[in-house]
Amino acid sequence: MLCVILLLIRISVPYFITPDDIRIENIISSDSNIINRQVLQNETINKNQRNIKRKPFNPNQISFEGLIQLGFPEKTARIFLKFRSKGFVFRKKEDLKKVYGVTDQLYKEVSPYVILEPKHKVENAKYSSASTKNKLSVELNLADSLALLELNGVGPSYAKRILKYRNLLGGFTSINQLKEVYGFTDELYEKLKPNVTVNASLIKKLDINNASFKEINKHPYISYELTKSIFNRSRKESITPTILLELTANQELFEKLNPYILY
Repeated sequence: MLCVILLLIRISVPYFITPDDIRIENIISSDSNIINRQVLQNETINKNQRNIKRKPFNPNQISFEGLIQLGFPEKTARIFLKFRSKGFVFRKKEDLKKVYGVTDQLYKEVSPYVILEPKHKVENAKYSSASTKNKLSVELNLADSLALLELNGVGPSYAKRILKYRNLLGGFTSINQLKEVYGFTDELYEKLKPNVTVNASLIKKLDINNASFKEINKHPYISYELTKSIFNRSRKESITPTILLELTANQELFEKLNPYILY
């Protein structure tokens, strides 16, 4: 009998729960989720605010960690340091606005803490840096991009072009070949000339009698037409300096190309 009563209670209970009761339960559940999200968001904001420690800083010297403590987003902090690594010098607090990612709000918050050296100190620092670069001596056939960047007037683009052209040639035989680098100006060449050296014994030579058509044509001094002449002739007989001079039909070109050829 007891079992029958319990079964009847279990079956009849859902009929006493109204739709309004269900809606109220859903509303309470929804409100609870919203409150939990808001609490989590507030905790995150408060945590970030606790990590911000603003104090006087020099934009020409501050580290990545220092920028983060000031409230800079990580991405903006990296852009800030990259901007500075390109040689930019902050001379006034308004220069902060030139950094991509520094919003009006961020500038408003950090600008009161900016401290800068007197103008003569900034100029002296630039002069000291330039003087150091003027004492450098870079071997063009051994230098990597970091070594080239130490040269006054050479930025990432020029360093990349110099290395690319060096690889195509097989190495430099003369400082004058810098003038052949794409975009290289006479002014920059004259500026670098005292600070670079070339060891021609370090060049990589082209085995002209065994090289493929593609390998021969890859050299900057060898045109497509000259490649065909050299390749076809080498299939019949070994290329010698005399034959190469004949094929180039140009004494100046021959003299430039000859040091790169292994006969």
